[in-house]
Amino acid sequence: MTIQFKTEFNELDIDAIVEVYHSVGWLGHHKDIVQKLFTASTHYVFAYDDHKVIGFARALSVACLMLLFMML
Repeated sequence: MTIQFKTEFNELDIDAIVEVYHSVGWLGHHKDIVQKLFTASTHYVFAYDDHKVIGFARALSVACLMLLFMML
């Protein structure tokens, strides 16, 4: 197994990302939610095995969080 890491969000991976969420019990995440989550994120990294997403992490910057709170 050779794990590769990438920092670009590829919309073609949404199905695999949904599978990862579902594999850990986060069943409320579907394609539309995942699209919004990653579009709103400022940083992310994806782990691939054989060109398939097997894990990921995402984050928002402090400035982005402040803007979100100001919009509420």
